[in-house]
Amino acid sequence: HEVASGGWCGARIRQTALFEAAVRTVPIAMAIIDRDLRYIRVNAACATMTGLQVDAHPGRTLRDVNPQLAPELEAAMRRVIETGEPCINYRLSRPTPHARGGTLEIVMHITAFRDVDGTILGICSTATDVSEWKALQQQFFQAQKLEAVGLLAAGIAHDFNNLLTVISSYCDLVLMELAPSSPQRHEIGEIRSAAGRASTLARRMLGMARSHALVITPIELREVVMEARDLLAHAAKKNIRLEVACADEPGVVLADPTHVEQILVNLVVNAVDAMPDGGKIAVRTRDVTLHGAEVMRTGELPAGEYVELTVTDNGSGMDEKTLSRIFEPFFTTKPRGKGTGLGLATVFGIVRDLRGGVEVESAPAMGTTFRLLFPRLVAEEGTAPRRAREEAAVRPRGHETLLLVEDEDALRTSMARLFTRQGYRVLEASH
Repeated sequence: HEVASGGWCGARIRQTALFEAAVRTVPIAMAIIDRDLRYIRVNAACATMTGLQVDAHPGRTLRDVNPQLAPELEAAMRRVIETGEPCINYRLSRPTPHARGGTLEIVMHITAFRDVDGTILGICSTATDVSEWKALQQQFFQAQKLEAVGLLAAGIAHDFNNLLTVISSYCDLVLMELAPSSPQRHEIGEIRSAAGRASTLARRMLGMARSHALVITPIELREVVMEARDLLAHAAKKNIRLEVACADEPGVVLADPTHVEQILVNLVVNAVDAMPDGGKIAVRTRDVTLHGAEVMRTGELPAGEYVELTVTDNGSGMDEKTLSRIFEPFFTTKPRGKGTGLGLATVFGIVRDLRGGVEVESAPAMGTTFRLLFPRLVAEEGTAPRRAREEAAVRPRGHETLLLVEDEDALRTSMARLFTRQGYRVLEASH
């Protein structure tokens, strides 16, 4: 009668039904365990964590359900039963056959439950799987470490480049004083040439370390690749043969030269790691035409004119499972501490920003080929980069007044003397 009329008993039944529904659906694993550490009841989230059905738990001990976690966990549960004091934020990290990836990272709260007179009947535990959260935390720490290393590298590259500029400037000053027939011109020229190559490497390292925004200009992809040969040779090992072959076509694309070099370095380093016993890396460019849309890993590329860049190695190769994940940030098959998992993700991001495409062909023990396509500009636009460089190579002369601001004393002095020799009046300022 009370149930039908919605009285006190009916309210209690409705409350119990709501509680039961909440326990079943809550995403936190819940378990009630008696004093003998046998399961009385679990919810669906707990069953997912243990790998057993809900109704398979009652009557089983913790050792029956998960013998790997039982020794440490039993001690904590018995302390709660004996003392009545709750165990909060209890952390477990143990291999388990039921967890994704073979490892379970959980945080537990263990509390005693009592009857009406306060006698402890057992415990109630809640557990949260924090495996994904911990993985994200590790990725965040790795990103912070990379940022710190990048800042350090940028600072070193900047200071080193300043010193090289001083060397180059004084070489220029000496060359201005030497007669064209002087035998010292060759030696000074070699010093300046070596400083120039070192300065180019420093600027490349500076650009990569700072991860600056894309500065899009028309560039001949062939020239960027050829100029990066020394940089790629540094990335390769002595037991690896590096071949760089570019077609005669100008292959002009809209891109940032530093980011193209970054792509090349990342792909070559990746290839080197796949060939611990040595091998061959081939870098090639050519113009291609897509007569129809082509689906690549970065998306669909429309038909049109493109410049193709390929990096091929005869290393260990990859299976389909690895291929499906290689562009994921922080994914790496290298041992812990040997790789960041950001190299190919960076390649993917840069190519996508340039409206290009990436495809990978690989198989175990068959090597790997990365094929990158960049939209190609018309031939007339391709002469601009070379012409601009040739014009910039002509040293200017003038009579105007220049204000030269530089906090590095040696650099400021050498640059001021160089401008003065060219006819300018120079005002120096250190800040």
